Amino acid sequence: MHLLERLWTAPRVWRYVAVAAVVFAVTGVGVRAAPPALGTFQIGWLTPNGATNVAHVDSNGNLQVGGTVNVGNLPSTQQVSGTVNAVPGQPSRSFSVSSFGSVVVGGQSASVTYAITSLTFANGTATPASAVIEGIYGDLTSDCQLITGVAQSNGPAAFVPAFSTVNLVFPQPFIVAPPPNPPGSASCLVSLSIANIITSVVGYRL
Repeated sequence: MHLLERLWTAPRVWRYVAVAAVVFAVTGVGVRAAPPALGTFQIGWLTPNGATNVAHVDSNGNLQVGGTVNVGNLPSTQQVSGTVNAVPGQPSRSFSVSSFGSVVVGGQSASVTYAITSLTFANGTATPASAVIEGIYGDLTSDCQLITGVAQSNGPAAFVPAFSTVNLVFPQPFIVAPPPNPPGSASCLVSLSIANIITSVVGYRL
């Protein structure tokens, strides 16, 4: 009896199995699972606290990881490729001051350097005026009143129209440093103008 005739007379279940085996043997055609599409391949794991984290490859071929990654057991130096977003911390000895008078930061030692990151002059009068930030070094009282000897170090300046506000931002801080051999033992950061200008300064002391 011909092979196909034998298969046809066999029980139905074995008939289908045998026919499939014959087709595979003759044609060499196999069946395999399709590979996952890019961006859908995921690896999941369970943390000790029961939270589930998932890692997957996105459409750009980058590995994305959910949850917290602990790298405490890796070497202290890590090689990173691409862009790393960081949130800078606030510098130590920082200040953020708004002053209607002349004194912005007072009562500092004569060795202090002021690093200014942003500055705002607000002119609420009808008189346009120039305004300047200066470091004053010398023999000063705690409220920056001159006793004897003074040296100045120029800082940022701006022209402020009437009823206007001027805002200056310094990605690289504007440095107001003590002059060589400053007289006295104190320093202050002051705002000088002929108009009544409100000065707001953000920065830190070096």
